[in-house]
Amino acid sequence: WDANSGQLISTLPVGENLKPTDTELSLDGSMYAVATNHNTAVIVDSATNEIIHRIESDDARFDSARIDFDNSKLITYSTNDDSQSTLLQLWDIASSDLIDQLQVSGRVNISPNPVEAETLVFSSTEGAFIWNYERRERIPVTTDSAFAGAFSPDGKHFYLGTGGREAVPSVFSRSQPETGPTPKLTRWARSGIRQLES
Repeated sequence: WDANSGQLISTLPVGENLKPTDTELSLDGSMYAVATNHNTAVIVDSATNEIIHRIESDDARFDSARIDFDNSKLITYSTNDDSQSTLLQLWDIASSDLIDQLQVSGRVNISPNPVEAETLVFSSTEGAFIWNYERRERIPVTTDSAFAGAFSPDGKHFYLGTGGREAVPSVFSRSQPETGPTPKLTRWARSGIRQLES
């Protein structure tokens, strides 16, 4: 679409019977990733709107996809049907090869570091950690339930939304709803993984 006129410029045929579930633009804007409802993700050239790479998994659908800081890797993730766990997979874009994968419990989202080969992972049950996929290292941050997170543009800090929301009482129950931890937004230094004052 043209942002100024609102006119459709072109459409992308991702594949027969495939429906896009997520789209992510690379940091430099040169390409974007499209995840689909099956086991396929495509990398598209932003200038030509042509598919330049196709990545397929044998055993996982792709709910979302993120391009890493230097456009060399794609991180996909999919939550199982009962929302009890999420599979993160790391792919080499040029070869379409699977490099590594992680199984994380709960509902999960990620925020790639814009300057390093790592991503912030936050989970409803495991809390948050940094997955440094270059060193294949999992760096713990907090065990508090985390529902949001993002790196700063320079990669020196990151932010986490943690805590719970007040439970909704059942219309059939006379008891008061249980109250979970108060949601809060915290700021962290990437160096040394230190929580900073707000």
